[in-house]
Amino acid sequence: MVVPVTLEIVLVPRDEVVGSKLDGAPGWLEYAAELRGVLAAAVAASGVSFLEIDVLNVWEPLPEELAWLRNGVGVSPEQAVDLFVEMLGRGDSPSFRLRGGNVLRIEQSWDGWVFLPATREIYDALEGLPEEHLEIGWRSSQPDVMKADIPVRAVADDAFWATVRVAAQEKTTLLSERWAFGKCGSRWFLLTKDNVDQVIAEIRPRSLVSVVVNPDLRTRSLNEDFTAFSAPLEPGELAHRQLPVGVNGEDELAEVTGAGFDLFLAGAALAELYAVVPDTDGVVRMEWDDPKQFL
Repeated sequence: MVVPVTLEIVLVPRDEVVGSKLDGAPGWLEYAAELRGVLAAAVAASGVSFLEIDVLNVWEPLPEELAWLRNGVGVSPEQAVDLFVEMLGRGDSPSFRLRGGNVLRIEQSWDGWVFLPATREIYDALEGLPEEHLEIGWRSSQPDVMKADIPVRAVADDAFWATVRVAAQEKTTLLSERWAFGKCGSRWFLLTKDNVDQVIAEIRPRSLVSVVVNPDLRTRSLNEDFTAFSAPLEPGELAHRQLPVGVNGEDELAEVTGAGFDLFLAGAALAELYAVVPDTDGVVRMEWDDPKQFL
């Protein structure tokens, strides 16, 4: 869904050290407090009662206190502001943007800058707020750089799942559920006739599901995307290691195999049977890049 914004609010830390060191900077607490106030005012002016987690990136395993994070999860304005400022301070995984209906988004930059594609009314509501530790500005609305070039069109509907069930009855079938961007944003399962319905029931809305039938697990494409598994494969969720850019030589490969991951699946295998899981109302609200465009 395209947000009909009219401008982009830009929040910039006045202290360059804050921009470079984030929550490691001496002035972070003051900046964070002022930022919370501006974000809270923007959300209040938008009139939304909750914000959604969107474009979730997970490059390290989620800490226990954030294990609930998923694309599409709604959070209260107070919790959303706190989560966003804490994420900005870390400057690393997990990261996300917040979506407030069709009038507001809240996005981060690596250098402490915050961008709010929004309406003119929201920007006007920020007039007169303190700007001791940050600067409030605006610019013309920018294109959505996270928008998929070629989005997946297939939907994980009853027909898709029927195909998966047939494969699981007859052949070795692997299922990948990508629920977030980043190397730690996926789960893998070995499907069987006995567990396929249970696994399907656990798949989360807005995930990209890829199914690989009779996989070739001998692939060793060192310089290309692949996923490594431990032998032998057992039914259910699988331990795995995703290597989105491959490995750099035999030493890195030895590190992977030394950790017990000695079966290899080329990323290209995920471009055969795939679909996006809709929300419970049947509407697809998440865009994923079509894997075929990268082959």
